Amino acid sequence: MKRRDEYILKMQENLDKLNTMLNEFEDKTGDRANKAQARFMEEKNKLKAQAKQINEKLNDMRVATEASWEQMVDSTEVLHHALIASLHYFKAELKSDKSTKEEK
Repeated sequence: MKRRDEYILKMQENLDKLNTMLNEFEDKTGDRANKAQARFMEEKNKLKAQAKQINEKLNDMRVATEASWEQMVDSTEVLHHALIASLHYFKAELKSDKSTKEEK
């Protein structure tokens, strides 16, 4: 049980960090044009939906039997890695959008 609790805690901490990053991105893009703001909100909503899926998996893990929770780890890891990749892509897009505007 200790391993499960540690895993869930680690994943929850990762989700909390990701949510903090999303909020920071929102602060940084607050003054952008409406089109960029709309794109940001769409991407942010996608990332939040992915984070919600992971949170739901973690909740399932909390109540799962000792034998079944380990089977959930792989699918949770896949979701987590997808979320990280999406976040990095989104971050790169924001930088690219910002540098394009600064060049003008």
